[in-house]
Amino acid sequence: MKILYLEASSGQVVGGSLTGVLQLIAGLDRSRYTPTLVLYEDKRVIKSLRARGIRVRVFSKRRLPKEHALQDVPVYNSAKGHLGVTPLLKNLRAVGTFVFETLPAARRLARLLREEAPDIVHVCNGFRGNMDAIVAARMSGIPCIVHCKGFDKHGFIERLAAPGVASSICMTRAIEDHCRAEGMNPPEYSVVYDGLDLEEFRPTRGRDCVREELGIDLNAPVVGVVGNIQEWKGQLVLLEAMVDLVKTYPDIVALVVGAVHRSGRNYADSLRRFVADKGLTGNVIFAGERDDVGDVMNCMDVVAHTSVRGEPF
Repeated sequence: MKILYLEASSGQVVGGSLTGVLQLIAGLDRSRYTPTLVLYEDKRVIKSLRARGIRVRVFSKRRLPKEHALQDVPVYNSAKGHLGVTPLLKNLRAVGTFVFETLPAARRLARLLREEAPDIVHVCNGFRGNMDAIVAARMSGIPCIVHCKGFDKHGFIERLAAPGVASSICMTRAIEDHCRAEGMNPPEYSVVYDGLDLEEFRPTRGRDCVREELGIDLNAPVVGVVGNIQEWKGQLVLLEAMVDLVKTYPDIVALVVGAVHRSGRNYADSLRRFVADKGLTGNVIFAGERDDVGDVMNCMDVVAHTSVRGEPF
């Protein structure tokens, strides 16, 4: 059976949805299933996937500005202030996005699907993130499984599309409850928790070795956070706590591990300014993206979870 997986994230990082599908593909019985992975941007994992014999294609599409990009447009903000206008703008924007972004991408994706001729299309970013692929699968007459991994806001277009898919997989029961509450009615729901290979997180180097590499005193207390840098991940929460922590523990180090998400560049800049303004330059290390997360976490005394919104997992 040929399965085409489609992962549409375009934040220039490897996030949770892609990590989950990579684990899923790694666990497939290759004597029964032949996977192809379609990504929406070049990712650092492509080379290793192809080395393992997994077919990877990169699909690019034109994207309209997101809603938050319109916040600085005076006319947009003025219109939103009138009673009843906000829902109208939301629906008009949804229609515009569908006509000028989703449909053109769906037509191109349909050509790709005809080339690949999969038995199943498995989209990995939910109804909202994968609407173009859902439409393309419908155009091509291929069953589509929609994997929901977040608390997305669904509009009337997503609700109209839901009954036409083959099935919806939710990463947690909470996500299923959320989708049902939003009026999403696919033919069936199932909950499948993301599998993790714990061996990938087992430390391979000693604590002191990693600290020396990062320039951290072997006896200093270290608190860290791991996650792509974007506002909802809440790295600022840890840095704000550091303002008080350094008063009691002058040699404490905060280790911020993670790549900067495309939408988090301004946030990352604000974190660095905060560190400089508060005199924390000697106490905070931005370690960037790491392939050795298990080793880095092992060198910490405390691992902080700082997300300011509920994590879908």
